[in-house]
Amino acid sequence: MERTDKAQAKAIHEALTADPGKSISFEAAKLPVEQADEQTKRDLAALFRDGFLVIEGVLTTEQIETARAGLRKLTDGSTNGRNGFEGELTERVYGLPAKTRCCDEMIEHPRVLNLLDCILEPNYLLSAMQCINIHPGETMQPYHTDDAFIKVPRPHQPFGVATVWALTDFTAETGATMVFPGSHKVADFKDFSNPVPCVMPAGSVVVFLSTLWHGGGANVTKDKVREAITFQYCEPYCRPQENVLLGFDPAQLAEVSPKMRSLLGLSIHPPFIGHFDGKHPLKSPWATGAHPGFRTQHKL
Repeated sequence: MERTDKAQAKAIHEALTADPGKSISFEAAKLPVEQADEQTKRDLAALFRDGFLVIEGVLTTEQIETARAGLRKLTDGSTNGRNGFEGELTERVYGLPAKTRCCDEMIEHPRVLNLLDCILEPNYLLSAMQCINIHPGETMQPYHTDDAFIKVPRPHQPFGVATVWALTDFTAETGATMVFPGSHKVADFKDFSNPVPCVMPAGSVVVFLSTLWHGGGANVTKDKVREAITFQYCEPYCRPQENVLLGFDPAQLAEVSPKMRSLLGLSIHPPFIGHFDGKHPLKSPWATGAHPGFRTQHKL
């Protein structure tokens, strides 16, 4: 088979595009850093220098309480982790966008999306979407990188970016996320003797590259729970960790923003990654509510 040239690829992409404004142009690329606003430039400089960035005071008290109240409906004591990595004393709820709307503001927060626009290709995806509440007595999570399953020799570009949102104060005692500054640049990182806890007040977020070594801290308190939400994003050509659409009622699509639909995978990465039956995924029977297995009808 002859290699598809750019003109052919562009034609395929245009044929798949459902609606101008619901997909990106074939020529689109990630935003050049020099075109970013000054705050984003400062954030990017710190993020690529250290591998992580703590941003305090991002959420209001009302937003924190709304998120906590929404998540309490999903955590009934039966969602603890199944092993040492998940944490046997750690509540985990996966696939949050399919279960609640209380976290959407964090998923689409402009300060975070401005960073992602400069790091990842357009139409990047949500990869992991979890509530992670570390209870007293929980041990240290094994240190890891979030893109270790992508078999590319280190050091390499980050294939994803993670966020951990603090819904309660993160302290060294309650299980603050532990990071190793600069480890994202090292080919064979082995010195795990001096982790740095991401100490931050409730309403803050820590952003880190998928190449950074990190792990959830131990909770050595007797009565304090470290409540948090993590959202991870990945390149549009990578397979997300969570197949969240399998739990997503298509009727919910009318409730979320076009950006959220794109993040969930209802988008096209040029020229044709993500299509369904040769069409844009927003034209699929599942997305339109026309599938015979669904009783609901909705309009996007």
